[in-house]
Order: sequence, then C-alpha cells, then structure tokens
Amino acid sequence: LLARDCWGRGYATEAAVALRDHAFRKLKVARVISLIQARNTRSRAVAERNGMRVVGETMHAGIPHLVYGIAYEEWAGRDGDHT
Repeated sequence: LLARDCWGRGYATEAAVALRDHAFRKLKVARVISLIQARNTRSRAVAERNGMRVVGETMHAGIPHLVYGIAYEEWAGRDGDHT
C-alpha cells in the first residue's frame, strides 16, 4: 500500500519489478503472485506492467480478489537481463 500522495509517480511499479526480480533471481521461486481486489484498477495495471496476468480468483479477508501471477519461465523469456 502507498499513501495517496505517492500515487501516480511510478513507485508501485518500481517496487513490484524489484520484488519480482529478487524473487526469481535470489529466492529461486517458481512463480510470483499478487492478490488484488478486482475494483483496484491501478494495482491491476501495475501487475500487468510487471508481466503478470490473471491466473485465478480467491477470497482474502472476506473480500474477493483476483490472483495475478507470472512464472519463472515467462519472466526469463522476456526481453532484458534476467541473470
């Protein structure tokens, strides 16, 4: 979560990219996911810019959420340095 006065400055996308890359490079995870409320269009856009796509739905804290995900193979196949 970011304070409202920090919205629209690219901080969320920058953090999401850094966390995704760390998870794949250092933690060697097979998949990274984000749980996002369907009505949260800004967070959904961040996930999509991060290469994620909707892979399911779930309930979290009694609220329906979309599950966005990206697998290691998808990430490694994208352009850029993934070593």
